[in-house]
Amino acid sequence: MASLRLPLVAIINSAGIPSHGPLEAMALEDMMKAYQVNCVGAVAVCQQFMKDLRKSRGRIILIGSVAALGGCPMMGSYAASKRGLEAVADALRVELYRWGVNVSVIEPGK
Repeated sequence: MASLRLPLVAIINSAGIPSHGPLEAMALEDMMKAYQVNCVGAVAVCQQFMKDLRKSRGRIILIGSVAALGGCPMMGSYAASKRGLEAVADALRVELYRWGVNVSVIEPGK
């Protein structure tokens, strides 16, 4: 029996880790880890599946945060990583337009 392979029509990236504390005292390794997971990790997932998404004219959904709208005390690192994710989404939206791939950001808490 032949296996049926359905097209990949969407990816939803909801990976995220918290990062909190005063920026003046935060270990830079902790800040970089949050940025790696919350922002760079989303780019890695998109790159991995881009060929299939272009073929299906699919959709990328990134889970952001209301924290991206403005830095809050003790949450500056997290807010920066989620604001970076929004910048990534903006760039991807323009870059992938000609292939019909839609990019959306959901901001829970807004």
